[in-house]
Amino acid sequence: MQLRRWGVVAIGSIALASAALVGCGDDDDDDIDDVEGATEIGGSPAGETATGTGGGDDPAGEVPAGAALIEQEDLEFTPDELEVTSEESVYFRSKDAALHTVNVNGENESGDMREGDVFEWEPPTTGEFDITCDFHPDMQATVTVN
Repeated sequence: MQLRRWGVVAIGSIALASAALVGCGDDDDDDIDDVEGATEIGGSPAGETATGTGGGDDPAGEVPAGAALIEQEDLEFTPDELEVTSEESVYFRSKDAALHTVNVNGENESGDMREGDVFEWEPPTTGEFDITCDFHPDMQATVTVN
């Protein structure tokens, strides 16, 4: 009787685990509005999930040498202050397993970013821009565009 009870528990556990895994798929239905001045690596419009594989084999996940870069790592933006010219793009690369976003002055520009994703932001004008993350309000940075 004891063995039969454990068999029922094991089968029930497997069924629950299978149901949970089925619900973990990505529906790619990110309903984020396009924002002026933001473009995704590879030419996709803003408002889509950031792209990249993190493995370095996908050029969509790479940052050009010498480009202005802010890393999302250890739940921080590094550097937390960056100065660029109005002709420069700013790249954001997620190095965390946690989901991140790139919000510019309160607007989500990047969509959800996973580890290895890279997002390119083209500042629409000069000025100071506050950078935050939807998921981690303590993540803050400032980009100054001259």
